Amino acid sequence: MTDPEYSRVRSGIAGHIVAFCRSRVGATFHAEDLRRYVAQRTDRAPSSADRILRGLRDEGVIGYTVEDRASSLYSVQAVDEDATPEQRKARALNASAARDCLRLAGKLRALGMEGEARKAEEWAKYLEPPPVVVDDCGQVGMFA
Repeated sequence: MTDPEYSRVRSGIAGHIVAFCRSRVGATFHAEDLRRYVAQRTDRAPSSADRILRGLRDEGVIGYTVEDRASSLYSVQAVDEDATPEQRKARALNASAARDCLRLAGKLRALGMEGEARKAEEWAKYLEPPPVVVDDCGQVGMFA
C-alpha cells in the first residue's frame, strides 16, 4: 500500500482496531474476529485490518504477540494511545527484539539446543512489555 493510501485506510479504521484491542487486553483473539469487528463498522477491505494492526504495533500504540501463526491467534498485551513518541518507539523496538529472540529460540530448538532456546525465550519475555489487565472494577494490574 502506498503511504497516502495507508494513511487514508488507517484514518478510517485505526480507531476501531484500537477499541477492539483495548477490550481484549490480556486476552487472545483470532485475526478473523478483528476483521469481522472492523467490517461491521466500516466499508474497508477486510485484509486492511491486519495491515493497520501491524502498523499500530510498529508505532507502539498496540502491543501484541502472535500466539499461533497457523491459526492467526493473537494476544494483546497493551494499548497505549497516550504514550509519547519516544515511549512508542521504545515499545516497538522492544517488541521487535522480542520477536527476534523467539525466532532464535525456534532455530536453537530445531538444532536440539533446548537450554539455549529457553534462555532466548526468557529474554523475549524480559523485552516484551507485560500484559496489562483491567478488572471488572476498572482497576489496572499486571500479570505476574
